[in-house]
Amino acid sequence: MGVIRSARLRWAGHVERSEEESLLKKIYRGKPDGRRCVGRPRKKWIEGVEEDIKQMGIRAWRRKTQDRRKWASIGRQALFLQGT
Repeated sequence: MGVIRSARLRWAGHVERSEEESLLKKIYRGKPDGRRCVGRPRKKWIEGVEEDIKQMGIRAWRRKTQDRRKWASIGRQALFLQGT
């Protein structure tokens, strides 16, 4: 699970550092229209990232993604984080 968490955080940092006008960031920040399926809502990718960040006790994570070295160290910490 640590490898998945670390890769997810690395990708989140990559997306946050991308240009505001990039298609990647537009999709990441976008809100799709339409109705969702009946039942429990599926978890969004960003919700998983935010859970990992919260579990690690990191604040202002979007700002920290701008410093690549600091964000890389956070990604390495995620490898060794215990829990779900």
